[in-house]
Amino acid sequence: MSTKFTVQFEVELDDRQAVQAIELARRAFTTAGGASALVDGEEQPVPADQFITCIEQALLELLERNPLFDQVGLSVDAISCRSEDVPSESDQPELSSEDGLDEEDSDTYICRWPNGDFSIVAASSKRDAIIALDEWDAASPEWLTPMDTCLIDFRLNRRGEIEFAQFGCDTADFVWKTCYPVLDEVLTRRVGDRSREAIQETREAVKRERNRLRGNQKPRSSARTEFGRDLQRRLGVAGPTADHYVEQFASRLLRSGAGKKGKPS
Repeated sequence: MSTKFTVQFEVELDDRQAVQAIELARRAFTTAGGASALVDGEEQPVPADQFITCIEQALLELLERNPLFDQVGLSVDAISCRSEDVPSESDQPELSSEDGLDEEDSDTYICRWPNGDFSIVAASSKRDAIIALDEWDAASPEWLTPMDTCLIDFRLNRRGEIEFAQFGCDTADFVWKTCYPVLDEVLTRRVGDRSREAIQETREAVKRERNRLRGNQKPRSSARTEFGRDLQRRLGVAGPTADHYVEQFASRLLRSGAGKKGKPS
């Protein structure tokens, strides 16, 4: 019987250590065989300095290449790394529209997670929503539903904490019908009923909602390329997000001239 663990830790580096870590990670990447990407329909090797461009990527590479993991047969399913500096919206790369994820259905999306939770995110497209939600987990496009209205009220309690207060009427109705139709039907039918049977039926409905989508959800979409699938496994991101970053690597290769044949005229 195997057990899955999630390990979190913090690393603090100065500029010198960050440079050393990036250099070491690039050497490890090259020694391990590197990676390749499609450029103009032709598979080209990705230079180490194009694959590892920041300290976050370097730390991921060093963590995955840890030889101690191999000694005990440890398999790492997904790893992620974030700095405290969050890139601005203008720093986000342009996205591909081939898979329809860039259509502007709404400014707000609700994500109904398979475990019964839901998240609401402001985004101009499903792809932007998926990238934003990656802070918590890899979301599949079919889990997202555009919202026509979103009104949420919060309050500040005496402990200095922000608490949820209430949804607006239209928003509440949308959330219940979109995320919890089974529970919504029970609560509507049992409104005002405090009997033991009503409480038990509500508990059963909650249990069903938490498990209702687990077996019916489609498998998380895989990235289109081997390079993308490698990124998806390393970062624990959704397939469309991994594909997006593969496109960015290919774009960098083109801008840098890597892979071009002959000499410039």
